[in-house]
Amino acid sequence: MKVWSMHIDRTNGLFRAKSQPFKIKRDQILDFAKKHFEELNASRVGCWNGRQIRNAFQTAIALAEYKAQATGREPVLSADHFEDVAKASFEFDDYLRLTLGMNEQDKAHHYNYRYDAFEDRKDSIAGPGPRNSIGGSIHRVSRITLQPSTG
Repeated sequence: MKVWSMHIDRTNGLFRAKSQPFKIKRDQILDFAKKHFEELNASRVGCWNGRQIRNAFQTAIALAEYKAQATGREPVLSADHFEDVAKASFEFDDYLRLTLGMNEQDKAHHYNYRYDAFEDRKDSIAGPGPRNSIGGSIHRVSRITLQPSTG
C-alpha cells in the first residue's frame, strides 16, 4: 500500500504545483488497491509490480482528465479509473496468451529473462508475499549484512 500512497501523494503534489484543480479519492483508491492485490494474489497470476502501478496511475490520471474535459468539470481520480485500467490490463494479458500462447510473465520464464519462481526464504526482508502463476514467490529481497571496512 505504500507504493499506492506514494503515487497518490506524488500526483497530488504535481497538480498542486501546477495550480491545477484535481481531486483524488484516496480511500477509495487504496480500497481498490487492497482488493486488487488480494484478487490477483488468490488467482496466482502475479500482482502488479511498481512499474505497473506507476503505469496504472498515469493511465488513470489521463482517463480522469479526459472525462473531466468532456464534462467541463474538475478532474476526479477514483477507483473507477483503476478498474478500467485493470480490466484493460487483464484483457491485454488474455490477448497475449491467445495470440502468443503466453503472457509477459510466462515469456520471461520461458526465455530466462527473469526468474519469478524462487522459493520463500526465512531470511527475506519482505516475508511471505505474493505468488506467481507457477507457485513461486515474487518481489523478494534477501537480507544483506554489511560489514564495516577495515582499512
